Amino acid sequence: MIPLSLTIEGLYSYRQRQHIDFETLSSNGLFGIFGRVGSGKSSILEALMFVLFDDTERLNKSGDDRYYNMLNLQSRELYIEFIFKAGPENGKKYRAVCKAKRSNNPEKFEEVKIGKDDRRYYEWQGGDWMPLEGLKDASTLLAMEYKHFRQTVIIPQGRFRDFIDQTSGERTKMLKELFQLQQYDLAPQTGRLQKQTEMQLENLRGQLQNMGELSAEALQQLQLEAQQADLRVGSLQHQHDQIYSQDKQLEELRRKWEQIDQTELHLKRLQSNREHWQQRSERLLTYRNAYTHFWERLRQQAALAKELSQKQEELAQLQAKSKAAQAALAATREGYQQSKDKWEKRDEIKASCDDLERILLIKEKEEQLSAKQQQLQRGQQQLAVAETAVKELEKGVKAAETCLHALEDKGLDGTRLTEAHHWHKRCQELQRELQREEESCKELEQLLQGVAQNRRTLINGYEFLLPDHDWELVFTNLGSKCRELEKQLEALQLQKQELAVQQELSRFARQLQQGGSCPLCGSDSHPKPLQVQHMQEALQTCEEALKKHQQENQQMRQLEVHLQQLRQRHELQQQTYQQGQNRLHQLKTRYAQHQGGYAWPEYQEHGLEQLEKLLQEAQQHQQQLKEARLHMRSQRERLEQQQQACEGLRTATQAVEKEWERLQAEHQTLSAQVHETRQGWLKLEVAKLQGSLQRGRQQYQDAIRGYELAQQALQQAEQQYNQLQGSLGAQQRHVAQLQQKCQQEQQELEQLCRTHGFISLEAIKEILRLRLDVEKEQEAIDAYYQELNTTSSTLEHLKLQTDGQQYQAAAHRELQQQLSGLTRELEAARKEKITKERAADEMQKQLEKQADLLKKSEALEIRLANLKELSGLFRGSGFVDWVSTMHLQDLCRAANERFFKLTSNSLSLELNESNNFIVRDHLNAGKTRLLKTLSGGQSFQAALCLALAMAENVKSLNGADQSFFFLDEGFGSLDKESLRIVFDTLKSLRQENRIVGIISHVEELQQEIDLYLNVENTEETGSVVACSWQGADA
Repeated sequence: MIPLSLTIEGLYSYRQRQHIDFETLSSNGLFGIFGRVGSGKSSILEALMFVLFDDTERLNKSGDDRYYNMLNLQSRELYIEFIFKAGPENGKKYRAVCKAKRSNNPEKFEEVKIGKDDRRYYEWQGGDWMPLEGLKDASTLLAMEYKHFRQTVIIPQGRFRDFIDQTSGERTKMLKELFQLQQYDLAPQTGRLQKQTEMQLENLRGQLQNMGELSAEALQQLQLEAQQADLRVGSLQHQHDQIYSQDKQLEELRRKWEQIDQTELHLKRLQSNREHWQQRSERLLTYRNAYTHFWERLRQQAALAKELSQKQEELAQLQAKSKAAQAALAATREGYQQSKDKWEKRDEIKASCDDLERILLIKEKEEQLSAKQQQLQRGQQQLAVAETAVKELEKGVKAAETCLHALEDKGLDGTRLTEAHHWHKRCQELQRELQREEESCKELEQLLQGVAQNRRTLINGYEFLLPDHDWELVFTNLGSKCRELEKQLEALQLQKQELAVQQELSRFARQLQQGGSCPLCGSDSHPKPLQVQHMQEALQTCEEALKKHQQENQQMRQLEVHLQQLRQRHELQQQTYQQGQNRLHQLKTRYAQHQGGYAWPEYQEHGLEQLEKLLQEAQQHQQQLKEARLHMRSQRERLEQQQQACEGLRTATQAVEKEWERLQAEHQTLSAQVHETRQGWLKLEVAKLQGSLQRGRQQYQDAIRGYELAQQALQQAEQQYNQLQGSLGAQQRHVAQLQQKCQQEQQELEQLCRTHGFISLEAIKEILRLRLDVEKEQEAIDAYYQELNTTSSTLEHLKLQTDGQQYQAAAHRELQQQLSGLTRELEAARKEKITKERAADEMQKQLEKQADLLKKSEALEIRLANLKELSGLFRGSGFVDWVSTMHLQDLCRAANERFFKLTSNSLSLELNESNNFIVRDHLNAGKTRLLKTLSGGQSFQAALCLALAMAENVKSLNGADQSFFFLDEGFGSLDKESLRIVFDTLKSLRQENRIVGIISHVEELQQEIDLYLNVENTEETGSVVACSWQGADA
């Protein structure tokens, strides 16, 4: 998780809204939050954990009424907004918002609530914040619970030692949850697999038991019986095929004689219908003649008759419309004359309406004149009051100027007084810094003396290392001594090897017998066997000397390690002492320069307290002067406002007067324009005048509109009547022409009927009403004659195919009965054969299945044995505890990389058999002791190193290239040297791409950190956050 920004309002002492830009604050990798005790530093971490997890260190979720106690008593609303990056490689940006409001009811002041939608989480997607639904807190976004978050990322005040103070069980549980070690708890899965395997094995055993006894001999017997059944089926099949062939020939002969009988019967039916088809042929010939010569002419005659009937109906309709149009034209002409009379009187109506409008305007002007007269009187009165107020304010401004000049004449020089006060205050600060630095240098001198004493103690008794004042000479002598011991060890080891060889040869020599072969050279003659005496005593003496030299060499190596550690501490402390001396020299130089820069002789006799009193008097005088200037400015502003108001009233009064004169002139002009005969209307009421005007306007509009509509109606009526008269004449002429054509067509058809030998036109129409389909009728006739010829030919052909053979039904039935008996016998033999073959196949499959089941059963028994062994290994979370121990050992190794350096290579962290932390003391022969035996500063160093190692593992767990670590701890238990080493360690974390934040009241840390926040809590504003970079810019 990487923080980007935090906004706080109404939380604890944060009365006003404060914004923290973590991107700028953490840009150097190391930042701090400083302030006095109670300023609100730790509240920043409270805000982070509350908006992320809805939990805090100070207050419980229930019982503490935390919303009321968290909200500032002078605030009505709590607001926290936190923007951060999280997820794999910190690749996603999130926003957490939390709000709380106090009840508006004064009687319910302690009622503070957070609504359902007042705690929300968002994700930055597509250039906008998209809400994340269903989240109660940010644990899923951070992949970490609250209790682990405050142990690995943000460590609140007083919680820094929680990890090392936990019991081994609590620490193991924390690692399980943090690193998801429950995935290694394989006992439940192993138990389930074991039960499944046992059930599978019992199932296989049951299947094998249900199969009964199976053997290869029984299978061979079944296969033999199946072969015998197959031979019987072949013999019966041959007999069946022969009889079936004879039956097929008789069946063919039976079908031929049946076809002959059916064909003769069909031929007789066709011959009996010959006369009917001859009549249909003659009728078709007559229909063709009538259709060819009369069908089209008759259709044309019917069309002419239909058209004549339609035109006669249309003619009757036109005659009726013409009469109606003539009557409508007469009525329209009468209405037109009435509208014309009204239209000619329109000018008189227009003149009356104009006079009514003028009279109404006169009435309106009279009302406006009355209102303006009253407004003019009010404005004159207000103007008089405003002029009086201006005179009074002018007197007040003169009095304020006199008071201000009097205060300005008796003031002190506040600027020089402030500068002198700052000089004295800075002088005291430099004196305190000099005192602190001198005390620090004295402490470092004592430490250097302690190192020298330790060196003398270590080399006491080793004369070859004297003198001990030169480290290089000490290590040179020590190296020479070690090399000398190594050479002596090599010589003793060679001597021991030679003695061992001589001892072994002596043993072989003692075993030689005359005539026996030598085990080394194989010779049977031994003229001069080896004679060795006192070999065992010499070998023992050599081994004792070798052991003594080895112990002495080990002592020299341990002495060299201790001296190396002591030398490193001496060099480190010497460097620190030299740096302190340099800082002391710089402070003395700055103090001397400050003493020489005094430039206020008028205050030379005054001390810091006297200057503060004078400065307080000057501040009071400045406050009085400020109030006097504000009062004078206020009086002038009131005077200017009153003068502007007076001028505005004067301008407004003059404008009203001009408006009254304009209205009076318009009233006189309108009165002169009213006609003499209508002057009496001026006395009427406005409502009556408006009603008369409305009626007059309506009469005028009706006269014009009625005349225009009557004129249009007359034109339309005349046009319609003329059109109907024209259409009536044309229709009468067209009907006469159609009547003539119909008569001519009738005459021509009667002549054509006589020409083609028909009796009458009705006879022709009767034939055509048949509506015969000529083609289909002709096809039917042709089909009849074709079928007659085909049937006759088929009968002759069938009789030739029988070749004179006669069908005997009795012989055929006897043969069919014989065939049926053979078929049943063959079917029974086939069923027997199938039964035998299936039984043999089933036994073959059962044998194969039995072999497969036995093979699976053996594999399951082996698997079950393995699972039982694994179940024993995983029982009681043993495997998880082992993995947790591995993580703790990794933490120790990572923490020791820093802790070993912080303790000058003297201490390291380890785990004992109970997974509790212990310390190995390298200055005391590498002995171990409990972590609780460390001093407060050393415990802090160990907790810091473990916390940093834990944060590193969390960073690796989240797959991020950058991590964030926040520590709220006072560092009060550390001396100056340890504090400097810890601070150097924190600064070195920037090279590891880490962001580290600390909260402290230690001033030395603030001087070493470039980017920091300074929190100040005042009665007027509450807690206010000041940024170091903003102050620098200013």
